[in-house]
Amino acid sequence: MRERRWFHGVTRRLVAVLVATTVAFSSTTAGAAPIGADDVGDTRATARSLGGAPTASFEGTFESPTDVDVFRFTGSPGGWSFVLSTSEAGGHPGLEMVDRDGAVMHADVAVNGATAALSGDWLPYTGDFYLRAYGVGQYRITMRLDVGLLRVMTSPPLPAVIRVGPTTADQWSVNWRTVPAGDQVICFMEVSGYSEPPCAQPRVDVGATTTVTGVYRPRGWLRVQTDPPVASTIRVDGIARNDWGMWTDIDQGAYEVCFGAVVGYDPPPCERVVVAAGATTEIVGRFTANPAAPGESSYGLLRVVTSPAVPAQILVDDQIADSWSLNWLKVAPGRHTVCFRRVAGFEFRPCMVADVTAGGPTVLTADFTQRGTLRVVTDPPLPSTVIIDGGRRNDWGFWSEFAAGFHDVCFGDIVGLVAPPCRNVLVLPGQTTTVTGTFTPIPPPG
Repeated sequence: MRERRWFHGVTRRLVAVLVATTVAFSSTTAGAAPIGADDVGDTRATARSLGGAPTASFEGTFESPTDVDVFRFTGSPGGWSFVLSTSEAGGHPGLEMVDRDGAVMHADVAVNGATAALSGDWLPYTGDFYLRAYGVGQYRITMRLDVGLLRVMTSPPLPAVIRVGPTTADQWSVNWRTVPAGDQVICFMEVSGYSEPPCAQPRVDVGATTTVTGVYRPRGWLRVQTDPPVASTIRVDGIARNDWGMWTDIDQGAYEVCFGAVVGYDPPPCERVVVAAGATTEIVGRFTANPAAPGESSYGLLRVVTSPAVPAQILVDDQIADSWSLNWLKVAPGRHTVCFRRVAGFEFRPCMVADVTAGGPTVLTADFTQRGTLRVVTDPPLPSTVIIDGGRRNDWGFWSEFAAGFHDVCFGDIVGLVAPPCRNVLVLPGQTTTVTGTFTPIPPPG
């Protein structure tokens, strides 16, 4: 007869997995990496690491009927299973999964058999979990985590901030990061001078490497001036961009540039221009004096400035206007939405609303908060998952702009090594904070 005991600490479905009893033990398990020999600690503080790889195994000996061996593994939301096989039938082998706070989440005990097993389709957080194993005689623990590897690159290589799900993963690339198997959402943030690719939704298979390349399209620059300097509204393809002039990056291609009426001057005719990738196209609109020339009517003035002055591209009603600022742009009276593309080294600026009245000026000041840079390295270089503020970022290291303030930096387990403790570090605006996680060999037992 076999008895199962279950403790539920999460709401997702939990399913027991029964496997055949194994009594012949060898130094390896097919598809799994052996991670060392007994003796194993009996507390969370002295737990033996199983790492965070898709599969791992460990062979040891229960030295007495009261011996309890404790293991630690790095988990994240996704499926998982653990099997404890012992050499002594009737030894009541058992497994308990324990969370980081010491609470038992799930448990199984075999009253007359030689195998205990746990499995489930969800872990409630990213971080450390523990297994408590007990029984009689020799044993093997086999771990399977439903994870794969995710590699993300940009083409061409750019300092783009990359997001995996809701979390910022890294900048430039993601280096074979361990992620739960299944569908992922990869998004690429704006880079000045380029049009970013849409978010990707790859499927990551268990034990496989999935590669995603975000292809950025280079833009060109369009600079428009007036001669003499006058408050003419510059329109590109019929859309008002700025007054007095404009200078911003736009998609490559052909455009029609027109100049608005100005009191006392005749505007030049519209011009057809071609903007090439990576190049600047310049146009000078030459106005002719005419005392009888009328100006535009029925408009309000919109002034937008950034603080501090940064090269943010400004969009009005979802249309590119200009970069840095808007110089009393003539717009129709009413409500307008003003948004900003991302500026490297600064926090994302939410959109603003401008209520423009006829004949009156409306001034918006967009405050930008400077970020710092956080660099995390491992010593020696290892595929440890860098965890910042509870979010898995990248494997092998991390180097990206990051919000100023204090942050918790932790390191995922590596089999056979002692991971460094978490550190609380301060990132200062405009400065680089470097954190080195030094891994050391597990000391021999005794």
